[in-house]
Amino acid sequence: MGHLKSHRIIVFKSFEKPSYAKALEGFLIYSSLLACYNLVMDFKLIFGLLATILSIFAFLPYIRDIFKNKTKPHLYSWLVWSIIQSVGVLAMIKGGAEFGSWGLAIGCLFCILIFFLSFKYGTKNITKIDTILLLATLITIVIWLREEDPLWSVILITIIDLLGFIPTYRKTYLAPDTETLDIYVLDVFSYGAAIVAIASYSLATTLYVGSLVLTNLVMVIIVLRRRSQSLIQKKYEG
Repeated sequence: MGHLKSHRIIVFKSFEKPSYAKALEGFLIYSSLLACYNLVMDFKLIFGLLATILSIFAFLPYIRDIFKNKTKPHLYSWLVWSIIQSVGVLAMIKGGAEFGSWGLAIGCLFCILIFFLSFKYGTKNITKIDTILLLATLITIVIWLREEDPLWSVILITIIDLLGFIPTYRKTYLAPDTETLDIYVLDVFSYGAAIVAIASYSLATTLYVGSLVLTNLVMVIIVLRRRSQSLIQKKYEG
């Protein structure tokens, strides 16, 4: 019986992989995982570059139309967006967004530029409601800057950005020709690419960018619908 048991041990041992085979197998698995990771990172790098390029092409026609006195940016909106995107980009980088923050960083620089241009070229159609919204936004910004929880910070950023859009929504609804449609169409795709490019997904890194896709899409709908209604009205009046 003991003799048979020793034979079983020998048989089982003969099927065990040598140590060098195990090491080779581990190396191959590690290499495969590393290759997959690098492939994903290269893929995200491409979308990060795409988001950056789209962001540049989105803002150039807008600035061109500002100097032509065709587009009338709302000072309050661009002030809010300049503040929010500046801190938002830093928060995304800290949260591990990496490539996904590139497009927003470029957009942030353009927001600051357009804010300063708004003093000379911006709309004069600023109402009391716009001012109240600006004050509410600035108060929310103060609360947001004091918030230590990253998730609540992102939620507040999203709310503030939406509040910043409201004056521009109102102005564009009344005067749809005072906005350049291209910037909002391209921003939808730019921020969409930025989401794909995010290296580490979490609510903290995706909520704000995702909201930018939706708010810009709403702007596209407002411009197209109101321009269409204006054309129909002019046709009947003519």
